[in-house]
Amino acid sequence: MAQEDYFKVRVSGDVRIALPLSHVQTVLKIEPQLVCPIPGLDVSLLGAVNREGQLIWVMDLSHVLGLGFVYCSPGQRLAAVVLSSANNSSGHQGSLACVVSALEGVFTPLHVQKIDKRLKPRLRDLLQRVAYHDRLGIAILEPDHLFDLVQDRQLQAATAIADTVQR
Repeated sequence: MAQEDYFKVRVSGDVRIALPLSHVQTVLKIEPQLVCPIPGLDVSLLGAVNREGQLIWVMDLSHVLGLGFVYCSPGQRLAAVVLSSANNSSGHQGSLACVVSALEGVFTPLHVQKIDKRLKPRLRDLLQRVAYHDRLGIAILEPDHLFDLVQDRQLQAATAIADTVQR
């Protein structure tokens, strides 16, 4: 069986995660003022950005993982990895720009194994495996579960807005 390659990113401080390269469309540097915020969504969904005529959700990956928010100083662009998925529970194919602290590049792990440690419930589906590279274990983000999470958060926000309007 061929070993899968991963794209390593830093999400916060010294915390790094691996993204399956098969789900990485591209990397972007996004001007913060080009992200259109959408009221009523979960705070980890920063809004949407137009990329070549297609609207793409922009998500703060650090916040999703419970690590605070990515800081962007004035004049600085946001680093993002655009992930694709066609296998989420809704069957919807889409793209998601995940904002990270730094892009670190592609690597082939020495080996991959399941995470044995108990994780917080909200992280169990997102981080199921770990890739070993340069003697370090790097948690692998499961993109399909991230897309499912985005769908759930959009639906919760839409429901909350509808409830407010009906009152």
